[in-house]
Amino acid sequence: MRSKPRVLVCGTNYGRFYLSAFVRQPYDFELAGILAAGSGRSRALAQELGVPLYTNTAQLPGDIDMACVAVKSTLLGGNGTRIAMELLQRGIHIVQEHPLHPADLLECLRLSRRLGMHYHVNSHFVHVRAVQTFIDYARQSSRHERPLFIDITTALPYSALDIVGQALGGLEPFALRDSFGQEIAAAAWPETGPAPFKCIEGTLAGIPVYLKIQHYFDPDDAVHNYLVMHRICIGSESGNVVLLSPFGPVIWTQGYPRSGSPELSPHGHEPDTVMGRHLHAGRRAGHEPTTVQFTPGDAPSYADIFAIHWPEGIHGALATLRHAVESREIPVFQSESYLVALANLWVAAMRQCGKPRHVRRKEAIRAVPDPILYREDRFSLDNSNRKETWTCD
Repeated sequence: MRSKPRVLVCGTNYGRFYLSAFVRQPYDFELAGILAAGSGRSRALAQELGVPLYTNTAQLPGDIDMACVAVKSTLLGGNGTRIAMELLQRGIHIVQEHPLHPADLLECLRLSRRLGMHYHVNSHFVHVRAVQTFIDYARQSSRHERPLFIDITTALPYSALDIVGQALGGLEPFALRDSFGQEIAAAAWPETGPAPFKCIEGTLAGIPVYLKIQHYFDPDDAVHNYLVMHRICIGSESGNVVLLSPFGPVIWTQGYPRSGSPELSPHGHEPDTVMGRHLHAGRRAGHEPTTVQFTPGDAPSYADIFAIHWPEGIHGALATLRHAVESREIPVFQSESYLVALANLWVAAMRQCGKPRHVRRKEAIRAVPDPILYREDRFSLDNSNRKETWTCD
C-alpha cells in the first residue's frame, strides 16, 4: 500500500464524522473523494474539502486504496451493504460503519475473502481513548481474576457489546433473556410515560450480564436522543472497572474487604476493646484508595470530542485496516467468528427489546445545579470545614 493511502468516504450524514478525520489532524491518509447521492450538503462538503464528489461507484478512479462506508446497511433501510460490495469488487479495502445483519455481514466477509480484500466493521467507540483504557485494564485484570459480572447501560448496544467483547477477549458463549418476563413486559405503562430502558439479563463470554438498553427515541432526532451512550462495569472479587461514558472517566473501585475475626486483638497503641478491634480491622484492610481514576481530570467537552476524539477514533479504525492489509493478517476482533458472534448477539438483544417507542425529545436542558459550580462550592465548603477546630467541654 502507498505511503499515504487514498481514502474514499461514502455518505455525508454520519459520514461527516469520518470526514472530520481529514480536516485538522495530520493523519497519514489522504481524502480521495466523497461518494454520495449528490445532495446540496454533499456538494458543499466536497467543495469545502477540495475533493471530487462521486454519485456512483462506476465514476471512481482506479487509485483509491480504502473506503469508509458510513451509509446505513440493508438492515436499516440503506444502501451501505451494496456499496461496500461494489467497492470490494473494484479492489478497495473497506471499513463499514455498524450495525449489520449477520447475513449481510457474512456476504461481505466471504466476498472480501474470495477477492483477497480486507473488510472491517467499525463500531466506532472501541478506538476512543477512554474506551481503549477501559479495554486494556479489563484485559490485564482478567488474566489474574475472572470477572463475576458485567453491567451495561446503553443507547447503542452494538458498540457496547463490542467494547465488552474486546475487553473480555470474546463474546461466546452468550445467552440473553428478558429479565422481567413477558407478562410484566406487556403491562401498560404508567402515566409518567414509558420506562427509558429495557432490562435484559443472561451470560456473555460465560459471565453473568445485566443489560439495560434505551427503549425509546424521538422520531425526529433518533440519532442523538441518548440518555446514556455507554456506562459499563466489569466486576470481580477484588474490585470493578467502570467506564462512565465513552469519553471517560474510567474508574476502578475496590471491593469491600472481607471481615476479619472479631476476636483478633489490635496491634499498636489501641486498647483491646470492641472499638479498638473495629479500627484495627480498617487498617488491616489497607491504606490504598478505594477508588482510582485512570483517565486524567474531567472528560472532554463535545467541542473537543467532535474536533479531536472522534477524528482520532476514525484514524484508529483506518490504521487497523491499513496494518491488516500490509501484514496480511486478520485482527482477532475483525475475524469472521467474532464479527458474526457480535452481530448475532446484537440481533438477539434487539429481539428481546422489541420495537422502540417514540417519545418527543424536550428542548436542551442544562443541569441545575451547574456541575462545575457545584463542585467548586463543595470544595470550598470542605476546605472551610477542615480549618475549623472542634472542642468538647
